Amino acid sequence: NAPKATIMSVRNIGNTIDPTLGSRLGGTLNEYELSVLSQFSTVVELPEGKRFATEGSVGQEAVVIVEGLASVMRGGEQIAVASKGDFLGELSLLFNTPRNATLVTETSVTLAVLNRREFHSLMNLCPRLKKLVEDEAQLRSA
Repeated sequence: NAPKATIMSVRNIGNTIDPTLGSRLGGTLNEYELSVLSQFSTVVELPEGKRFATEGSVGQEAVVIVEGLASVMRGGEQIAVASKGDFLGELSLLFNTPRNATLVTETSVTLAVLNRREFHSLMNLCPRLKKLVEDEAQLRSA
C-alpha cells in the first residue's frame, strides 16, 4: 500500500504560499503573482520517496515547490536538488516537449500544481513572472 498524495485547495492552507517562493528565479513573487498562483494552483502534499514526474513522459503540469526537497534525475543520475521556490516541469509546457528529467521527493514535499491551462494562464496574467520562468528555462535547456 503506497502512501497517497494529499490534495487541498490553496485557499484552505492560509499562508503556505509566501513571497519568498520566487527567490530561485531571481526575485520574490509580488502580491499579484502570489494571488494568481494561489487562484490557479492546487496544493499537493507528497511523502518522501514519491516520483512525481518521469523523464521522457509527456508533461501535463508544472509545479512550484512550496516546502521540501526533490531530486532531479536524468538518466538515473541525480543532477540537482530542487527546493522551495523552484518551478519544475515548465520546460515541457513552455516548449511542448517530453519531460527532460525524473522528479522524486527527498523529503515530504508540498507542491503548488498547475495543469497546462493553468500554467499558461498564470504566465499570461503575470508577464514579469513569465519572463523570469522563461529566462530560467532557457538557462536550464542550454
